[in-house]
Amino acid sequence: MKNILICNNCGNENPFYQLNCAKCNSFLRSRVVNIDLWDTIGKLLYSPVKTAENIIQAEHKNFVTICLISAAFKFSLNSIIVTNAFHLVEVVPVTFSKGIIHGGLPLIILLLVSSYLITMLNNKIGVKNRFKDNFSLYVFAFIPQILILFIIAPIEYALFGEYWFTFNPSPFIMKPGASI
Repeated sequence: MKNILICNNCGNENPFYQLNCAKCNSFLRSRVVNIDLWDTIGKLLYSPVKTAENIIQAEHKNFVTICLISAAFKFSLNSIIVTNAFHLVEVVPVTFSKGIIHGGLPLIILLLVSSYLITMLNNKIGVKNRFKDNFSLYVFAFIPQILILFIIAPIEYALFGEYWFTFNPSPFIMKPGASI
């Protein structure tokens, strides 16, 4: 199935993100100016395809920067935890700045590069798309990780405190009641 919009007036095929027909300038769809964050989060659960369409058709990709920074922060925390859990660094303790370098920055670079490559590949095979649409879709795909950051991470920090990132001894040994 091609993601195109067919003009009801002239029958011209238009890219999915187009608001007006390229041939006759008639309206193809309703206008979506901004992305509503809470509506998008809710709709991701029960209607992800419709939500992706809404993200693509939005004129302003607001909340993308906030979601990207939050996802990078979560991946920085994950990097610290994984590095400490598998003893990847023995001598120097892992700091948050190293977590950003090993977790957050690679995520941002990966999203930028993959969005660019997918855009170029799709345009090469004849599917008209835009970089900002692909990038926005990839960033909004990290909404579950962002929710974990804001809901579960504070609970983990409250339970384990300073032992949250250490594995010598494990936080489950230091506070066994929290792990039950």
